[in-house]
Amino acid sequence: MIAHLFGILTEKEIDNVVVDVGGVGYAVLVSTRTVEALPSPGDEVRLLIHTQVREDAFELFGFAGPAEREIFRRLISVSGIGCKTAINALGVMAPKEIHEAIAMGDERALSRMPGVGKKTARRIILDLSDKLTALPAGGHTTRKPSPLRDLELALNDLGYKPAEIDPIVRAVSADADEDEPVESLLRKALSMTRR
Repeated sequence: MIAHLFGILTEKEIDNVVVDVGGVGYAVLVSTRTVEALPSPGDEVRLLIHTQVREDAFELFGFAGPAEREIFRRLISVSGIGCKTAINALGVMAPKEIHEAIAMGDERALSRMPGVGKKTARRIILDLSDKLTALPAGGHTTRKPSPLRDLELALNDLGYKPAEIDPIVRAVSADADEDEPVESLLRKALSMTRR
């Protein structure tokens, strides 16, 4: 799974971008809110990624920060909400607004999201209201990534739970070099586990 992309933004459309990482162009679907937060083509960019693999497609969804990706993942866990609906929802409402609407049981606010009617809004509230936790702090799209933070994200994408991730990252960081790439850290982390 791809946890993030860090490279040169080469194309920028209303709902998708292309990020060049080492000569490979990755097409990434994004919300209009994320597009607005990105720099101009030719600049460095960092996007957090959710990878969707289906029989007929391999799609990457990109996010400016962890809060946006977290809300996206919560939305797609609800029956009847696919990745396209969730990414479009983030173009209309900020992660904090969606979080607050769910917490307050505000069906009307959630119904503003494209593809979400009253029944789906009610289902979102029922499915997610008891699972709400604090949203992660927002991130910057142009900041160079922290290898240890990226290791956490990669382990999360591989299905590890936070309670499993923390001790693994602590153990890896104890003997990691300051500029060690995340790929090397991930190999060390996986060698410590039996997955």
